[in-house]
Amino acid sequence: MKTGGTKLLAALLGAVLGVSTLTACTTNEVDLEIIGEPTMTVTYDEEMKEYTVVLEGLAKNASGQNCDNAWIDVQFYDELGDPIYTGSEWIEYIDAGETWHFYIERVFEYAPTRFEIEEAHAQIVTEDE
Repeated sequence: MKTGGTKLLAALLGAVLGVSTLTACTTNEVDLEIIGEPTMTVTYDEEMKEYTVVLEGLAKNASGQNCDNAWIDVQFYDELGDPIYTGSEWIEYIDAGETWHFYIERVFEYAPTRFEIEEAHAQIVTEDE
């Protein structure tokens, strides 16, 4: 869509939503840098017969730009190597150069033995002219 069409679409949406201005935006994703090795802690609750898993680590916005909607997606695996759960954590905003301490806590019927970080991204949002 050409820029003029984008502005027209934004104006139409603004009219439908009852706001005087609605700015069209372009979104680009950037990778977050995982610093060090995240740690996974597993505890078992005898009474509840369940495992609580905590995964925490550090992710840095090394893109040089302020970003919106940063997220981490993690896959947990059982002792046979089968995936048993995907966990996620996100924050609304991360400045350029900022380091984020992410913390994912989940409850499982079976204890995961390992994890893999599948995605670590943030969005750069810019206003279209």
